[in-house]
Amino acid sequence: MFPEHEELPDIIWAFSPKGWTDEELAVDWLRRIFVLIASNSKHIILILDSQKSHITGEFQYYCLENNIHPLYLPAHATHKLQPLDVGPFSPLSSAYSRAVEEYAPTGIAVLNRSMFTVLYVRARQEAFTERNIRAGWRRAGIWPINKQKLLEDPEIQNFGRTTPEYQPAPIKEGPNHLYSTPKKLDEIRELQAQIEAKVTPRTQRSVRKLSHAAIQEHAGAQLLQNELNNVRKQLHHQEVQKRSKRMVKERVQRSWNLEEVRAAKEGRAPSRVQITHRSEDSLRIRILSDRLK
Repeated sequence: MFPEHEELPDIIWAFSPKGWTDEELAVDWLRRIFVLIASNSKHIILILDSQKSHITGEFQYYCLENNIHPLYLPAHATHKLQPLDVGPFSPLSSAYSRAVEEYAPTGIAVLNRSMFTVLYVRARQEAFTERNIRAGWRRAGIWPINKQKLLEDPEIQNFGRTTPEYQPAPIKEGPNHLYSTPKKLDEIRELQAQIEAKVTPRTQRSVRKLSHAAIQEHAGAQLLQNELNNVRKQLHHQEVQKRSKRMVKERVQRSWNLEEVRAAKEGRAPSRVQITHRSEDSLRIRILSDRLK
């Protein structure tokens, strides 16, 4: 089921059996997105991690055929060298959290895939500013070129250390533990045992009654929470069934834009459209041909 939405005519959805990108989707992304962007450049460098879908022969051949030069980052180093990881991803996470809170302030509304796409695009536009993008390149030391940026990183300087820093064990007996409210069954029983060890037998019986009452209330709250989660799942399923329709996916196609989704549902050939202008409150498209060849 594709989460089509009127506000996002230029979004492309893709699918895979396991929900992760694979070799075919990587080449499809090159063909449908990146090559179109890089077509106006004589030569362009594409910085990638070493994920297996990026290092296939077909992927590399398609890059070189279109004057794209893949540059692979060392394994297990993207959190230091990848501009996205050290730049826009953090503001993107914060912006998406704010968008979800504004959409569902009570936390009860159903967030289907169509609305997720809308909220994500809004968050992406807020996070992927020129300032945040340039900051990612600068923090990674790629541009402006700064070799010392990585070499002076504490994690790199302490790479050979095998003995971890001493971390004292947490102290349960203390002011914070004394005044914190127990939230789990074992915490309630632990507090009960601590109190019973310091009071008379008569008071111990009263403490047990309070403990049993607290355990019963905790169990009841847990049941209500489980019921609420089930209701939310049912509402989400109903919303998806109501707003989405299943369509037969062609085996040769792995990604779909809005026009292709509609054409497949209506049983016709899709029109080929191109985004010619985009602003905050308007979108202009152009029909390139009546039928997509």
